[in-house]
Amino acid sequence: MINIARSVNTAKNFTRKGCRLLSKELNLPAAAVNKIALPENAVTMDVVQIESHFGEGLKKIVRFKDKDGKPVKHVMEEYLHNNCTGSVIRDYNSYGKILEINTTKRNGYGRTVEEIKEAISVRWGQQNEKGQIINTAPHAIRTKLKTTLVNDGIKEEHQVIEHLYTGGKRDYIETNARRLLDGTLLKKGGSGNLPNTKELAQDPYLYIRNYSKEDFTEYAAQYAQSEQNVAHRDIITMAAPISRRRVLGYAKTNGHIVIDTEKHLTKMDIVDTLHHEMRHQYQFDKIKALDFWRSLIGKGRSILNCEEKKAAMKFFTAHIFYCPPFINRNLYRRNWLEVDARDAGARAAEKFEEYSKKLAQSFGAVREQYPLFQLENLAIAESAAEVIKNAPKVTIKNLNIKKLY
Repeated sequence: MINIARSVNTAKNFTRKGCRLLSKELNLPAAAVNKIALPENAVTMDVVQIESHFGEGLKKIVRFKDKDGKPVKHVMEEYLHNNCTGSVIRDYNSYGKILEINTTKRNGYGRTVEEIKEAISVRWGQQNEKGQIINTAPHAIRTKLKTTLVNDGIKEEHQVIEHLYTGGKRDYIETNARRLLDGTLLKKGGSGNLPNTKELAQDPYLYIRNYSKEDFTEYAAQYAQSEQNVAHRDIITMAAPISRRRVLGYAKTNGHIVIDTEKHLTKMDIVDTLHHEMRHQYQFDKIKALDFWRSLIGKGRSILNCEEKKAAMKFFTAHIFYCPPFINRNLYRRNWLEVDARDAGARAAEKFEEYSKKLAQSFGAVREQYPLFQLENLAIAESAAEVIKNAPKVTIKNLNIKKLY
């Protein structure tokens, strides 16, 4: 691991704006730098330090490159009076094109007060339903999300999903929301000019699609909790690494759910696991309500109706004969608790994918661009600048709630 020091390797005078180059080291062997993990395929790296504010500020810039010298990841951190005030992270694909840009601003105490995430996918030409080329000009699909901390415990978010055409035409959906830091939604709204805007607004994940996998997991958990009929339970869901390689997530009877987001490629996969584990919470709830042993000796009575009692008995029996996967994976997979939970997860993932495809198709996206509406990154082509130059600009406005439905 390399620790970036403030030693001056290059003597320069301050510019009028109070900046000067401190050090510039190119094509160093790639290594983890401070808290920046070593990206996959990184072979060399450039490390640059720039002093700002006439010595009161500092910019640390690290760019990792592959064997061909193409960028893999670019990280810039800015400090003022030794406090980190913000960062910009750019991820690149194998062709050296930008996949995604994440910008973070922090206050003097290191607390994040603003985050902006942007991704763009550019294509040349459009086809009609018969597969005929109807427009050979470049066009771009862009998503952007800005979140702002307005006071303790509350943040506002503004999301833009738009299709930009050469000549200034723009199809869009803009959403606004206000929520607590734990993800509880306080208010939502938005606007759009697509013919099926009202239908798209029924997507329960619309407002959180552009969040990171970790935040998406936390916010989507509340919807999964409601869908699996355990909204009355005190359930805590968190994104955290799980040491066992094949375990994506797990649920405890005390209401704790853990999801390893790094093992999930897309948000659809996260939705599957979330509903799977939330279904286990439903099963635990029904087993507890059954009160089997007390009712067996005549000192308790189930509060479940007939159908719920039948289901709870199946859950109880499966719980008694439950076999952990590390003992016998086949028995584990055939256990009714797991069969029932897998079904719940699959149905939720199918619903998420259905909304994802509707959203993608509404913006004229082709199959390769569908991941933009789930989580996976897409490259910004060189022609992006040409498209965006003449397109209406995205303006991140103050929170302005409008009805989207």
